[in-house]
Amino acid sequence: MARRIACGRGLWAAALGIALGWAPPALAFPVVRLLLDGEPEELGLGGEPFRDLELEARRLRRPSFLVDEEDGFALLAIDAENTLRLKAGEWAGSRASDRRVSLRTYLPFGDVLAGVRLGLFAAADHLDSRVEVVRDGRSLFRLRQDRAFPFLGMAVALPFGVALAAGAEGLDGATRWHLEGRWTLADRLGAWARYRDEGFRQTATIPQGVATRIHSPVVHLPLDFQRAATELGLRLAIDPFWVQGGFLPGRLTGFWAEVGARPWERLALRAGADREGHRIEDRLSAGGTGEIATVDLLLERFRLFWGADWYVGPRDRLRLRHVISRLSAATRADELETQAARAFLHVDTDLGLLLEGGAAIQVQQIGLAWTRRTSGGLEFSLGAQYLRAHTLPSAVSLISHVLDRALAEESVERLTAHLLGLTGHVRYPIGRFRLGAAFGQLLPLSLERELAPSPAPPSPEPSPKAAPGWLQRLRDTLRTTSGGSRLAFQVEVDF
Repeated sequence: MARRIACGRGLWAAALGIALGWAPPALAFPVVRLLLDGEPEELGLGGEPFRDLELEARRLRRPSFLVDEEDGFALLAIDAENTLRLKAGEWAGSRASDRRVSLRTYLPFGDVLAGVRLGLFAAADHLDSRVEVVRDGRSLFRLRQDRAFPFLGMAVALPFGVALAAGAEGLDGATRWHLEGRWTLADRLGAWARYRDEGFRQTATIPQGVATRIHSPVVHLPLDFQRAATELGLRLAIDPFWVQGGFLPGRLTGFWAEVGARPWERLALRAGADREGHRIEDRLSAGGTGEIATVDLLLERFRLFWGADWYVGPRDRLRLRHVISRLSAATRADELETQAARAFLHVDTDLGLLLEGGAAIQVQQIGLAWTRRTSGGLEFSLGAQYLRAHTLPSAVSLISHVLDRALAEESVERLTAHLLGLTGHVRYPIGRFRLGAAFGQLLPLSLERELAPSPAPPSPEPSPKAAPGWLQRLRDTLRTTSGGSRLAFQVEVDF
């Protein structure tokens, strides 16, 4: 019995460690998109941390900004991202990918009354996202969502610079709302308030049989990223300066803020910061037993960034971006009575287990892009970005309230990754149509592990061989790792 309990403790730590320790980085792969961020127009710039409110409006994220449009439009976009795929080593078979097809349209009705303009907007999206973590050929963690959801709403412009928008989205049999109000004064001052139900509810799965020496049932971890997000925003432009930002109140306060200036007609300087977070409080369940633990999962991202735009001539523009970001996750899980012991050990024993831990990744990105617009209307961009990511000191601890001591503690291995990103975008007008395509490819340059110093050998040993050169390390990395790629196509028409 003692051996079974000891094995159960290890399995309990392993199961929750996988669910809570692996879930944050696995979810971060398709969500954070450290390099391949932004719309296709921004992808060619190596990713864009600054917000383009007009571009967000045409993606129907800020429909009240569309009421001043004279023409309507329709936009079809296909976006595919292969975030990660490991082909060799301990984690061979681990992968993360994301596919999205979306249709956006806006139809203006013009002035329906004196000083009142009306417009109708609609969208349809299909999203297919997959994440799987594999270790030594065994699947440890699976997450998938396959959803289609429509979006329909109306925008209206009223006198005195007031604009309103309201829309409804259908998801999983429920209705989600988008409500927005905006006020502008002579294009210099603007303020807005926006309410939007966003995010998804997913369930991560740890398959049955992860542990080989003891019974391990299938374990389900609900991940509820649904939230009602409210944003209060302000924009002020006084030549040559401008500032804009938004405040997101709630349990985890978020914000984004940007300032800019144009000291010279051909040069624009920018700086900004943003913070967002998600908190999930739910219950972990095991097949055949039911709920076995309460779960508290906290994810947070904070970024600082600055940039410069230099208009070299009438057709060329250079962009420089530097981003420092930090992604952190904190987890806590409490055993529910004797449910964990019953699930893993088939005994009614209260171990009073508590799992606590956290992890953090810090990233630095430096990007440079060149954009040219030809006389025939063709526009293209080429970008490159260097990315350095390293894990910060973190650990996971398993504590027993019954024994009043820590049963296990495991530190997260410190890693540093160096990567190079290449991106591009092209757009060509044909009458009222605009055809566009964008690509992004992330090339892993090297992966460094910080190893603990080993004790001196008792007897002299021959000196180790010289470390492989950077070219050989690059070849080894490319042989064992693929992914980090994104392709996007879009067709847009005005009417």
